[in-house]
Amino acid sequence: ELLLKGRRDIADERRCRGSVGAMPTGCAAAGSVEEYLSCWRGPLELRLGKAVGKALAEQPKDPCTAVALELLRGASLGERAAALSAQAAAVQEDDPQDDSAGAAVAATAALLARLAEVASHAAAAAAAAASADRGGREEVVTSLREVLLGFPAAQAAAFSALESVVEAAAPSTRAGHLVALSELLPPPDDGGAWRSEWAELYAENLEQSGAARVSGVTRDAAWVAEHEPLSKWLSKLEGSDIAPLVALGAPRHEAEAYACLTSKRWALARRLRERDRRYAGSTFALCDAIVAQALRQGDAGDSDFAPTFTNLRGLNSLANSDPAWERLTVPDSTGFCGVCSSSLVAADFGTGASAFTSCGHAVYHRNAAGNVSFEPQDSPVVRFDSAPEDEHGLHCCVVIKPGIYAVFPPNTLFRLKRVESPGWTAPNGVVVEQPLYVVSATYRPTRPLASLGADGGKLCVASGTLSYGGRQAFVEGLDGLLPTRPPLTMEMEFRRELEWSDWKGARYTLAEEWEYCLGESVERRDCTAGHRDCGRGGLRLDDYERLAEEYVSSRSPDAPLLSSDEVLAVRLYSGPAYQPINSYLRQVAALQGRHRAALASDPALTFAQTCRHLAAAVRKLAAVATADEVAAPLWRGVRGELPRSFWVADSQGMVVATETAFMSTSRNKATPLAYMGGGQNVLWKLHPRAESDVGLHMGADISMLSQFPGEAEVLFPPCTVLIVDSRRGGAKDDIISSEKQAGRLSRSSMGDWMAEEALEGDKSFLMVEAQPCFI
Repeated sequence: ELLLKGRRDIADERRCRGSVGAMPTGCAAAGSVEEYLSCWRGPLELRLGKAVGKALAEQPKDPCTAVALELLRGASLGERAAALSAQAAAVQEDDPQDDSAGAAVAATAALLARLAEVASHAAAAAAAAASADRGGREEVVTSLREVLLGFPAAQAAAFSALESVVEAAAPSTRAGHLVALSELLPPPDDGGAWRSEWAELYAENLEQSGAARVSGVTRDAAWVAEHEPLSKWLSKLEGSDIAPLVALGAPRHEAEAYACLTSKRWALARRLRERDRRYAGSTFALCDAIVAQALRQGDAGDSDFAPTFTNLRGLNSLANSDPAWERLTVPDSTGFCGVCSSSLVAADFGTGASAFTSCGHAVYHRNAAGNVSFEPQDSPVVRFDSAPEDEHGLHCCVVIKPGIYAVFPPNTLFRLKRVESPGWTAPNGVVVEQPLYVVSATYRPTRPLASLGADGGKLCVASGTLSYGGRQAFVEGLDGLLPTRPPLTMEMEFRRELEWSDWKGARYTLAEEWEYCLGESVERRDCTAGHRDCGRGGLRLDDYERLAEEYVSSRSPDAPLLSSDEVLAVRLYSGPAYQPINSYLRQVAALQGRHRAALASDPALTFAQTCRHLAAAVRKLAAVATADEVAAPLWRGVRGELPRSFWVADSQGMVVATETAFMSTSRNKATPLAYMGGGQNVLWKLHPRAESDVGLHMGADISMLSQFPGEAEVLFPPCTVLIVDSRRGGAKDDIISSEKQAGRLSRSSMGDWMAEEALEGDKSFLMVEAQPCFI
């Protein structure tokens, strides 16, 4: 219809030009517009229909330009670059504020122009190679090298523009907790460094609270040193704060640090969020004092503490100390609801008569006149539930004044467990008409146990020794390996030319694997991995989407479902394509800095989009595992042997391995044994468990989607850490002093850990027992 409607305009244009233009073969004699249109009607309708249809489906800002660009597919690079440059100018003219869109189009145009230049020089090089003119060849070589030298800049501009218009993958809230305080800030050499920071810290706290200037007087660090010196505050807090802590067993230097620094927590939290080392001495002194007190109260046997309470918003609220608390109920990219708080958190036991009214949690407040009152806050109430320590850290509030209030140190992870409706009963018997957010906590020592100067229990953190991947690999997670804005789509990644072979010599290509997973499943018995798509002949991608939906919904009706891309990613990985995907991840993990970033985003090599879709699918499926599935061990075999250095425990007393690629395990012990060689082997026996505050410990059963369901595959995402089980266990009766513990760990050997040599049939192996964890 578009063509026929514009026929008169076309005729007018042709008459002005005096010709009918180029025609397809057999149409050169056509003299009328009708004859010309008849010759070209088929291809024109096809190309125009496709271009207009795509524009209607995607609804771009400038549909005319989008149709024009679609019609240019297959045109020369120079023509496409010119069209994009025109579009960039149009975008800037239509909306001068939309810098990102214009920059993205302009960068793409520049890159295409560079590619056109490369193509032109390549053609000249081919001609020069056939020529006997040596000088001409050298000139072409010089030109090509100059083009290549400028190409990275054009590519970098395109990546930068892409990042400006593509939404980045959001990291997990848990990730902040996994970065130890010593990695956020440099630990001070002197435990008393906080004293020299006092004046500046106090002044910044005044500025942050809006009290830096009073009655025309600027209260800066010099003013603090003269009017509010540390010695004055030590005397002021001796009876009310320092002495009571000393009575609870705290050394005087810790009690002084806590008493003085807790009132300056807002400035400390701000600098910690910014990773600013300005008050590192104060931050470490405060955290060390709190954790040491937690260890002491644990040793006293007080592992069961009543819950504590505070208000989410309002006066002296959580959100005032750290804005991240405003997002407590908002799930992150992995579905986790929680906060890694940068500030010390103080909460009371709520038993006092003034602690609650029906309006909410009441806050102790002293006004300018010095009058004291308890003011109810119109805000949801947060309840902190305590729990005994485990291999992931401490989970108990630290009692500062028994029966009155307790605290949690900065860099504590709080997980939202549930939300209760208004009408719950507070510990003082008042029915509170505010929502109640129930959270749990996890925190860890800021440094090795022995340096805290306190006896402690089994304080295990998910850290790593360097056999598979370094500790940093687990801490950074997938975002430390892959770009948050993948440069290609998953389809683009599988449309590239790549061929590989498996250990039996069977050959595969990315395009073939893509087409197979998009088409109908075909049963095949002679595959290297076994019977392919057994019992699933004829199923298509939408059938697998339905299977995944039924699987998730039957276990948890409210759980998020897998997207089509996530289902497709599982299908692709479960077949031969796992080889190039895992090879890519391991090669990326072997690099650092710019080299890692360059390889991870290289359009010729990246599988970043596939990996992100697959990791998202793993998390969704793992989250709906049943109790019986969690209780069953998983098995993974590895050819070769672990080096002796693997068994040297780290500073936290742990031996772990971090797998930087996707980790396939099986419920069937015989499956990994079948792949073992005749020499040295390692068999990992993994003990899953239910999701905890710090992460997930159960992989995803992908058998309902796998190309080889007989493998009973349970898949873990990249950067899963395997925490080797200790023979010493974690019972309180086994706890020894930190000084003895540090000495013993330095002589750690394989004998301290759950590992033993075994033989089954003709396969010999070292069986290592471990607990998996990923975020």
